[in-house]
Amino acid sequence: SRQVTMKHLRVFFLLFFLAGEGCILIHSDDSTELGGDYRYMPDPSAIVYDKGGKLKTGGVIIVDPTVKKYKLYGNYIVAKSCDNCDDSTSFIYWIVDKDRGIDTATPTKDVIAFEKRLKELKINLKIDE
Repeated sequence: SRQVTMKHLRVFFLLFFLAGEGCILIHSDDSTELGGDYRYMPDPSAIVYDKGGKLKTGGVIIVDPTVKKYKLYGNYIVAKSCDNCDDSTSFIYWIVDKDRGIDTATPTKDVIAFEKRLKELKINLKIDE
């Protein structure tokens, strides 16, 4: 019979947590509430939908790391993130409608299309200011 060692348990728990792809644990002491169960996480820099209820201990990543800037406008979260932050062409722009759910995040790398969408939604702000 094989003995279960601490190493085996660590591997099991690591695989268990990795199976929840797209989820992240929230350190409630350093996250910022954005309203509507959304939170900003500084490390890793991401915007998540908090599905942890009152405990605020977990969430689904809505805006991929690394979030460079975010702003709130009414029911919207407007954000700028990047794949490779050393390359200014890798910026991704996001609009999340907090009232309509997590599937409303609309990422684009086209800043002109992003600004046009802001106007269509009557969101009067600039993410780079």
